[in-house]
Amino acid sequence: MVRVEDVHRHSVIAIGHGAHLISLPTDYSYGERQYTVEDIAGHSWTFSQTVSDSDPEEWGGSHMKM
Repeated sequence: MVRVEDVHRHSVIAIGHGAHLISLPTDYSYGERQYTVEDIAGHSWTFSQTVSDSDPEEWGGSHMKM
């Protein structure tokens, strides 16, 4: 996974340069917006942007206790 500042803008640029869209930019309950493409060499890439800070208990995650 590669972090980017603006997933939507990045996806438009990647597709414009020949990447094949695997999954549309999507917002997830854990506070990330992500999309996946395949580059011209056949490698898959997932790009992610943080859009909100959420408590893991809100989306089914758990807190690690030490």
